[in-house]
Amino acid sequence: HHMDEVLIANWNEVVAHDDLVYYLGDFTMRRDAERYVSRLSGTISFMEGSHDRWLKDAVSRHETDIWTKHRFVPPLYEIKHAGKYITLCHYAMRSWPRSFHGSYQLYGHSHGRLEASRQPRQMDIGVDCHNFYPVLLDDALRKLSADARKSLD
Repeated sequence: HHMDEVLIANWNEVVAHDDLVYYLGDFTMRRDAERYVSRLSGTISFMEGSHDRWLKDAVSRHETDIWTKHRFVPPLYEIKHAGKYITLCHYAMRSWPRSFHGSYQLYGHSHGRLEASRQPRQMDIGVDCHNFYPVLLDDALRKLSADARKSLD
C-alpha cells in the first residue's frame, strides 16, 4: 500500500492534468486498475505488459467509465517527438523499426537489469530505474542523444 501511494504521489508530481503519458506495461497485477487510474493526472496510452491481465476487461468497458479518457495502444507502437522516431514496446529489442536510421526505443519490463548490455539508442523507462518517477520524454531523448554521441567517440 505504501509503495502504491508513493508511486501515485510521484506520478502526480511530474505529470500535469493535460499531459499525454505512454505507459509501457505492467501497470498492476490487480483487477481493480480503475482505483489507481482515477487518481493519476494526464491522459494515459496503455500498452499491455506481461502482468496486465486486467487490460482486456478494461478495453471492453462502457463509454461512460474512466477508460474513455485513456486509450490502448498496440504492443509495438511508434511515435515522432522533437523530430525523432521513437519505438515504444514493453520489451527491449535488439533492433526495432528505423533502428538503423537513428530512431530510439523505450521499453519497460526489465527493471534495469539490461542496462549494461543495452544499445546506446534505447532506454528502460520503468519507474524502478528512475527513482520511482515517470520519465519525461524530453529527458529521455536528451539522455539518449548524449549516449548516442558517446558511442560514436
